[in-house]
Amino acid sequence: MRGSIGYQQGDRSHGHTWFRLALLGVIAATLVAPPSAPVRAGRGATVGQQDSSTPGVSGSSVLRVLRVSPLDGTGETPRTVPILVYFDRPVVPLSALESPGPAAPVRFSPPIAGRGRWLNTSTWALYPAPALPGATAYTYTVAAGLRAVDGTALSATYRGRFATVRPAVARVSPSDRATYTDFRAPLTVRFNQSVDHASVAAAFSLRQDGGTAVPGAYTWTRPDTLVFRPTGGLALGARYKATMGASLRSTEGPLPALGPSSWSFSTAGVLEVRDTSPTDGETDANLDQGVVVHVTAPVDAGLAQARLRVSPRVPGLSVYVSDDGLTLTMSGAFLPSTRYRLDLAGRFGTFGQTLVHPLRLTFTTAALPAAVQFAYGSGIVSFDAYRPINLTLQGINAGAADLTLYPLSRREFASLLTSDILIFSPGAPAMLTLHQRLQAPLNRIATLRQNLVGRGGSALAPGFYLLRVRKRIR
Repeated sequence: MRGSIGYQQGDRSHGHTWFRLALLGVIAATLVAPPSAPVRAGRGATVGQQDSSTPGVSGSSVLRVLRVSPLDGTGETPRTVPILVYFDRPVVPLSALESPGPAAPVRFSPPIAGRGRWLNTSTWALYPAPALPGATAYTYTVAAGLRAVDGTALSATYRGRFATVRPAVARVSPSDRATYTDFRAPLTVRFNQSVDHASVAAAFSLRQDGGTAVPGAYTWTRPDTLVFRPTGGLALGARYKATMGASLRSTEGPLPALGPSSWSFSTAGVLEVRDTSPTDGETDANLDQGVVVHVTAPVDAGLAQARLRVSPRVPGLSVYVSDDGLTLTMSGAFLPSTRYRLDLAGRFGTFGQTLVHPLRLTFTTAALPAAVQFAYGSGIVSFDAYRPINLTLQGINAGAADLTLYPLSRREFASLLTSDILIFSPGAPAMLTLHQRLQAPLNRIATLRQNLVGRGGSALAPGFYLLRVRKRIR
């Protein structure tokens, strides 16, 4: 990093010459004022002497430790945190930043292995290697007599203490407040450090709904990871609470746990159907959202689709399961006004459960919604005014259609290109109103061809028109 000393960079400014220094990426300026004969300005004001507690000012007569990190009295210190000592002035010359330099200015009890270095001329850091052991209390001292670059010395020994993290539960599986967990799986407890296995056995308990402790086997995959396998597995659809008592101890240090900890979870229950949509026997089922089945325990989508039977066959039938596994949605090309039977049975629970009561669901799908529309690809159609205008409409499940024709001005027609036709109100009255029946079987398309004429049966004059069609439900 480059920097400048002065108000501006460059060769000269305000009649003064300024120099740019770049030493080892650090700009350091140490101003040492003689301890005697301070410069006086004005009426006895003293320049160059400040309060001895001001960082970086060498006018004080003694070297001071500004602070140490971790601070004195800190508990639960992370095991990999660097230890930093800040002084109020340079203790080593700049050359010490790129060379081994003098001995460490601080001592620890018990000793800490690692790499120490000066971050700058007034800040020393120790990087523990390996990480600090847990559950351990440390004291540190900066001995009196340590000298700074300006010759001042630390007048009294600086002392402090800190402690590393105490033994505690770091992660658990199942996680705290988890629901629908696997009743076949063991519990896994990961600690924040290596722990005494005997103390864990004495401190750990698992209880169902506040009842007696659940027996089980303890195995250790790592010095800090317990696997607890309940004897006979866990009950289905039950709530459990696990507790780790305060008697937990570390193998890394003597400090005890801060206190007990606990977490709870519940297991998945038996597999049953809560409800369905459509309901059994429904005769006008709307399948816009598919067939939806809610269950009491998570299910596997692949297994559910393999166990599903639908009659008559539905092309493109697929089964989607929600993220929580509790909702099955079956979609496909269901036909309108058709009676279906759906059967779902067998083992398709996420954790191997079998559906307690097989599902047999019968329903009849709704007819297609009534609709009438023009048999053209656009809502704007042009015709030859000098030929008969034969209009074609198509309808489905509509008994009849009402047609109303309005003349439009050029301005009205242009406004319809950018406005909502559903709320448009023509300025002129209707010039033609027709009522036409639409005849076709249920869910089949009926085609209507209508010759449009003007008042009195005359041909429509060249111009712009709006034709509104309203369906009538059969």
